[in-house]
Amino acid sequence: MSVKRGLKDFQDDLDGTGGKIRYMKLDDKQTVTVQFLDDLDDSPAVEAGAGKAALISEHKSPHNFKRKAQCTRDMESEGERCYACDKAIATPKSGWGRTKRLYVNVLVDDGKDEPYVAVWNMGVARNAAWDILLDEFLESGSIADTPWRVRRSGKDTATTYTIKRLEGGPADFAAFERFDLDEVTRLIPYDEQEAHYAGQVEAAPAEDATEEW
Repeated sequence: MSVKRGLKDFQDDLDGTGGKIRYMKLDDKQTVTVQFLDDLDDSPAVEAGAGKAALISEHKSPHNFKRKAQCTRDMESEGERCYACDKAIATPKSGWGRTKRLYVNVLVDDGKDEPYVAVWNMGVARNAAWDILLDEFLESGSIADTPWRVRRSGKDTATTYTIKRLEGGPADFAAFERFDLDEVTRLIPYDEQEAHYAGQVEAAPAEDATEEW
């Protein structure tokens, strides 16, 4: 058990910081300004120091939402085998299907506190926010060259997000430390996947607050 000493460590642990990945979390009707610290692909922003976003195919146990991992169906290193895919095929509509999610570092300004770095996590299927970002990148060559306004409306799964590109320049990429996107979803060897999803191995990373995106 990790022992926290001092108010800063207490608060960091409660906030999900202190070495852990911090995810962007908005309340109903909250509007923030974000600047992307990662771009969707090679771009002038990447040449200037931005990172690249991660698009990950992942599974989540329908019995424990904290148990998630990368899909290994298309990975030669695991023999193109995936426990969750096998479960999805054997038991359709059971919740074992894979989803593709975008993970990207952003600088968040809520107009109240000091701007902070967080990971924006969103599904890409039937998601208007993703569609806008992809279209903007394909049209202009970057999403990291200007700030964006992001607004959440609704709660839980009955939620919509509106985004709009704003006037302005990019963030100072070198001034902010990004979270390691290789750590957002674990890659579990095939032989250990059943135990992982059943909760018989080390606990999965804490679930983020943007799973409905």
